[in-house]
Amino acid sequence: MLWIAIPVILLLDHLFRDPVRILGMPHPVILIGRCISGIEKLFYPENPQPKTQFLSGLLAVLCVLALVVMPVWALDTAITYYFGFNFVGIIIAAWLIAARGLFDHVAAVQNDIAGGDLDAARKNLHSLAGRNAENLSSAAVLRTAGESLAENFSDAVIAPLLFYALFGLPGIVAYKCINTLDSMWGYRNPRFLYFGRCAARLDDIANYLPARLSALILLLAGLGKRRASYLSALRILWQDARKHPSPNAGYPESVMAGLAGLRFGGPREYAGGVCETTWLGEGREDWQPDDLAFCMALYRWAIVTVVVITLGISWIQY
Repeated sequence: MLWIAIPVILLLDHLFRDPVRILGMPHPVILIGRCISGIEKLFYPENPQPKTQFLSGLLAVLCVLALVVMPVWALDTAITYYFGFNFVGIIIAAWLIAARGLFDHVAAVQNDIAGGDLDAARKNLHSLAGRNAENLSSAAVLRTAGESLAENFSDAVIAPLLFYALFGLPGIVAYKCINTLDSMWGYRNPRFLYFGRCAARLDDIANYLPARLSALILLLAGLGKRRASYLSALRILWQDARKHPSPNAGYPESVMAGLAGLRFGGPREYAGGVCETTWLGEGREDWQPDDLAFCMALYRWAIVTVVVITLGISWIQY
């Protein structure tokens, strides 16, 4: 039954994007973030020893998951018991994915560059990637937006939908907790190097399957939308996916790079300095607005592919 809900969730996300804004309510992820901040104040140890830091971080992660997921599980169980199906869970799940929002943010960057407004594009890029954009060229801005589109296709769309399909509302909420924990604690700096290590590793584990599934879905979408050799895209996935600094992000990124005939990666500037990353793909690195437009079109084909697959699974099940 949960697989058939996915097209409905994607439709609600497409139509309303963020319904809580209409009601003046904070987004559920903001509430999760507030919970994480409160737990951090309670659990962050004064003792600088790595073992103490790690164990405190582990307990903090478990506490966050218990405080957030257990009430959701109770609500899901109660609604399902009385009504047979949790229709409220579909609405909440639509709040917790960002298929339409991701596309709109990338489209804003593409439109800014196409209109010659590089400064506006750099500002809009901040909503997609946590790196310094002030010195990026137009090609680098477009390439970064494309990378974010590919990576977040997994993190913001496929992963939460998969967790919902497998575990229902508690599953998607648990995933968003894990993802938010990583975004808040998963840094390699003095404060979070050990305290946030459990959060970072848990996020890697949670995204292991979704990242590879995202690559497969993009490959299926590439059967109808591609600019390069299909065999070349497969080869780039095989040889480049594991070169990415992230154990997961390289899979959707390398597929999109291969299908588009472009390159992802290169030097990235963060607050702590410039990070040199391996290039993915064998195409051009000097992106143009049409290149990002192609990636956006491929992304839309991938969303349609998700709908077709889930409808097919539902038909087989029932």
